[in-house]
Amino acid sequence: MAEAQVTSRQQTVLDGLKAKKTPQDIAAGMNISVNGVYGHIRRLRKAGLIPSRKFRGGSRRRATTSKRSTRRNGSRRNSHVPAEAKAISKAVADGRKRIEVIQANIANFEDEKRQIEKAIAGAS
Repeated sequence: MAEAQVTSRQQTVLDGLKAKKTPQDIAAGMNISVNGVYGHIRRLRKAGLIPSRKFRGGSRRRATTSKRSTRRNGSRRNSHVPAEAKAISKAVADGRKRIEVIQANIANFEDEKRQIEKAIAGAS
């Protein structure tokens, strides 16, 4: 395999993989996207400089598995709910509380009205 075919960025990715860095760490160090790192890895594999799918940067398998198991066991995660949806939900709840207060005030006013009508009827 000719090293002359490897670009400086591909060499940086190759060095990162040899140092057992994750693609995310390599991308952060190179100021590129993770998909860009995966593109470099794909081209390095195509050139025969990295064995096909056997070269792993590190043992990250356990962390991924534990994340999956926490999602599968029924725990609720609200990270997928956008902030706008949370704000709307809060506004709806606040609106319902206001409606309850207004309905209670109306009931009180109706009671006062009946009492006043009885007082007027009794005075006549």
